[in-house]
Amino acid sequence: MTRTVPTAEDLELRFGIAGRVQILADEGGIPKVRVTAPQSHGEMHLHGAQVTSWRPAGAEEVIFLSHQARWEEGKAIRGGIPICFPWFRGKADDPHAPAHGVVRTRIWALESIEHNADGITVTMSIGSDPDTRRWWPADFRLLQTVTFGSELKLAFKVSNTGTSPFRFEEALHTYYKVGDVRRVRVRGLDGDQFAQRRRHPALRSRTLLITRNPCRP
Repeated sequence: MTRTVPTAEDLELRFGIAGRVQILADEGGIPKVRVTAPQSHGEMHLHGAQVTSWRPAGAEEVIFLSHQARWEEGKAIRGGIPICFPWFRGKADDPHAPAHGVVRTRIWALESIEHNADGITVTMSIGSDPDTRRWWPADFRLLQTVTFGSELKLAFKVSNTGTSPFRFEEALHTYYKVGDVRRVRVRGLDGDQFAQRRRHPALRSRTLLITRNPCRP
């Protein structure tokens, strides 16, 4: 399906906020939003409505982004906060379907940018079309709203625009940048079962859930 994507220059004229928000092209020429507010700096791409940076004032970068990131529609950005919808990992009944669903590698629409007391709030949207129905028949509209402030706030809204109910999975699959991966700990999940995909697909239980991050730059 052929779609016209607005240029970064056009979006800058409509949504840019002097000294706070700039819309510019990413490494693949796809528009992204760059926030430079007093509370924090950050970036969010029309490619997947994906946040790839959030740095609170006086702090280091929080979000991991691989130097092997791919800036091309249809390809997944490596790192950031991918949106997984309407399934997580592989589709249970179709091994040929794209991993993590049908929206994380698509170009979203920029709906609004607001400067408010919490910081800068960016909203992007995407809806079902023939490309998504190839893999999943439901009619839907998604909104991803992100506020870049002293806190990073994400709100993901799913609307059923069709006449039939549907079930879905979703995840905001955040990759965190850490100073020393050997010291990473997740507390409060001791004894819970988990699936470690990369080495031991079988369901397991252990006292220390995570001791090492499998992602590498």
